[in-house]
Amino acid sequence: MIMRLILWLSVLWIAPLVVGVLVNDAKFKKNLAVGVTIPPEFQADPDIAAHLARFRRQEWTLCVILAAAAIPCIFVRDFGQNMTLWSVWLLLVCVLPYAPYARCNLALKRLKAERGWRRENAPCTETVDLSAIPSYRWLSAWLFALPFAVSLLPLLWSAENWIVLLTDAGCVVLFWLCYRFCYRKKSERVDENAELAKVLTQVRLHRWGRLWLVSAWMMAALNLIFSLAEPNSVLELCTFGAVMLLHITYLLYTEFRLRALQAKLTAGAATGTLVDEDDRWIFGQFYYNPDDRHLIVNARTGLNTTVNLARPAGRIFMGFAALCLLGMLAIGPWMSSLDTRPVTLTATETELISTYGTKETRIPRAEITEVTLLDKLPDGLSRTNGTSMEHLAYGRYFSRVYGGIDLCLDPTEPPFLLISTAEKTYLLASREAEQTREVAEALEVEIPLELFFHCLAIFS
Repeated sequence: MIMRLILWLSVLWIAPLVVGVLVNDAKFKKNLAVGVTIPPEFQADPDIAAHLARFRRQEWTLCVILAAAAIPCIFVRDFGQNMTLWSVWLLLVCVLPYAPYARCNLALKRLKAERGWRRENAPCTETVDLSAIPSYRWLSAWLFALPFAVSLLPLLWSAENWIVLLTDAGCVVLFWLCYRFCYRKKSERVDENAELAKVLTQVRLHRWGRLWLVSAWMMAALNLIFSLAEPNSVLELCTFGAVMLLHITYLLYTEFRLRALQAKLTAGAATGTLVDEDDRWIFGQFYYNPDDRHLIVNARTGLNTTVNLARPAGRIFMGFAALCLLGMLAIGPWMSSLDTRPVTLTATETELISTYGTKETRIPRAEITEVTLLDKLPDGLSRTNGTSMEHLAYGRYFSRVYGGIDLCLDPTEPPFLLISTAEKTYLLASREAEQTREVAEALEVEIPLELFFHCLAIFS
């Protein structure tokens, strides 16, 4: 129950987050509301206010419904069913809130056309030479090199966890690449005021750089926590959770602070003709402009970026993203199949063979130096890499008592065989307890007295 509760609490916040970001678009910034450009003199129109108020109500009502729908899922005991429900719920959260947004966007566009607020000859945005903005310089790559070095530092004392450590270090490199190459050098023009466009560009670039640099340091911190904290300790879990919470809080602060600055800087009357790109943004969310050669473009407000669907690569990327969303529906059945695959243990005259599905571990009996039968898993056991589920522990683990161990067993089916060789330590078992005991007898293991009585109690 506790693990299911933790699982759902870790994702429930996504619903109000998605809705909150969309609802924030109902506040005018850069003369935009829900992806529609409205001249400042008409932004207080009662019909516009009615559309935006209806949009807010629909979004928050949907948020409450989604949150309420998740509560019964916490009580579903079956692991596979729980993961399937989790995947379906998350897919709905990622899709449904955009329906009221699209509806409001189309309604505002119709109102704009009916009232004659649309400017057919309105200028479009254009690229700008950032070198003409002397107050901003790209952050040096050396600023990202430092968190990269810190993220690799744990390899000196925790080389066994190299897969996790190198993955996090690779994320630091990815963040630098995103910082330097995923920003569209596009003017932030909202009207003919060139100075305002420069200020908006400066503000956005400044927040963009800080976001990726803080994210790089977050990955370095996670590596240090993972390698220094005691495995499975409360300290490790609490510190890891605190770092993630602080990072998410900073991301949200950065996004909403930038939006607030954009709203403040562009409030009031416009200078000259407004820039109007509404026809190039489908439902206010999807950018389609055959005349724009760029693949990655900045979102109209906030810090986000998106792709140009008029480019083949943009359509491929969006199609891949859609497939990934739909692919979440397969997570539950896939993980359920992992959790229920056969786990066996067999002793031949020459080998000890442990199998999990089609995977096989063979240990020559001549290499075995010590065998111990355990009635419970060692204390302080944590996964380094591999799989850890309710009915399956497979891969490389770490124990405070035995150090690095290769596991292949069902944690709910004792006893377990602790096998030592000159090079490795293994903890193995079959899903059938009797099969594990037969292998123990074949290896001539002396069963501890307390384990004997434990097994006797199970069968009596």
